[in-house]
Amino acid sequence: MAEHFNEEQYEKPIVKFIVITDTHVKDNVEGVHSLNFIHALRDIREASPDSQGIMHIGHVTNNGKQKEFETMTRILKDHSAYKNQFG
Repeated sequence: MAEHFNEEQYEKPIVKFIVITDTHVKDNVEGVHSLNFIHALRDIREASPDSQGIMHIGHVTNNGKQKEFETMTRILKDHSAYKNQFG
């Protein structure tokens, strides 16, 4: 007989964060990768409003160019409730 998960028997987490990967943002806020990232940020805010942050692993930008990181920073400033720790 399978045991049923009982949330009350476990402690509440100390920290809750979201992990995303490989957004590959390019140098255009209107580009498909940027729009996908913006939609992901909105989905995260809706699905997990009590999360304390986002950990991004993998490729943040497509080629690591300065303009791509500027686009990523702009998206985070405009669409994220989280503080960007790197810019």
